Amino acid sequence: MTRDDAAVVRQRLIQDLRAALVPALSTGSWNTIEDDHRKVGLAWRADLEPGWGKPRYLERVLNDLPDDEVVGLGHRVLERLADRPILAVEDALLWIAANGVSQVSEITRLALASALDGQRIHPVEDPNVLLGRFARATGTTSPRFEYAQDAELVEVEMDVFGIFAGGGSTPTITRANHLALLDAFGFRSWPDARLFQFLEFLVNPTVRRGEEQSSLVQILNSVLAADRCELCAVEQLSGHPVFKVRPATTGVAGRPKNLIFASTGPKPELGFADAVNNDIVILRHAEHCLVYDEPIGDEGLRWTRLVEWWAARNKVDPKDAATRTNSASGSGSPSRRSRSVASSWRTSRACAHYSGMRCRR
Repeated sequence: MTRDDAAVVRQRLIQDLRAALVPALSTGSWNTIEDDHRKVGLAWRADLEPGWGKPRYLERVLNDLPDDEVVGLGHRVLERLADRPILAVEDALLWIAANGVSQVSEITRLALASALDGQRIHPVEDPNVLLGRFARATGTTSPRFEYAQDAELVEVEMDVFGIFAGGGSTPTITRANHLALLDAFGFRSWPDARLFQFLEFLVNPTVRRGEEQSSLVQILNSVLAADRCELCAVEQLSGHPVFKVRPATTGVAGRPKNLIFASTGPKPELGFADAVNNDIVILRHAEHCLVYDEPIGDEGLRWTRLVEWWAARNKVDPKDAATRTNSASGSGSPSRRSRSVASSWRTSRACAHYSGMRCRR
């Protein structure tokens, strides 16, 4: 894309943001709208004769704002007017941040929707309400999808004219799939960031855990791989992994390797269970080592996290654990050790740390 092409794309995206801001800033009475202007730092334009059409007034105000100010206004609306219709504003800002580029193709999106067939996107929550938190419905009437007893998705249509005629209404129930459900909320045109939020929610431990979680992660990753993305465990929530979408790692596949440390006796002898994936195995003296095997977040592995993990493993108070580890480790402040652990993890995905030595990749 040339510089001129990029400028044209950005101009179009900012016009989309202007259009999204109009309903967000024209909700309620004129007094409410004027108050909202003050909240978001938008000048009240008495010269534009407000009082003769709210959307029209907002359109004129926003068209007079420079592009950069429109973007800043969009962020302030998200922060200060959370009770307004702001999903479209957020999407417009996400598209601007992505320069209008989507990494996840429509082919992959269709495959993701198909991968969800045969299971519920949430074990108990209404799918229409759930998706309404991520996007607005695209039709003139609210979509109505439900799950049957066997987790099969169906669409329920009511005879509106029969209701108004006073004759009652018998709903029409037809088989549906998750693509129909997602398309009712504009799924194919979601910015990548919105799509990733949705996928991360589906595998969040508040929604599913254990085998159900790991199975869905595997299914979704098999689809995302086509566009070089993957769900990665980045932290733990009450002992369950929390996943975020990240660019797929290049080279040999495999999760980050364990951190082996704190030898209390003979130095461990290390080998490789899988030389291609650098899967480390302790051949001798494993009983003298601790092995950290929880997911490593984007911030790296911090000393405080090691202490918390060790305390939970040994069922002791973290403060007592910190005192013991500080005494045992000798010189060096916790912050210095924290930086050392974090940097050593980033230096090598396959890392053993014991007695002051590290094994090489």
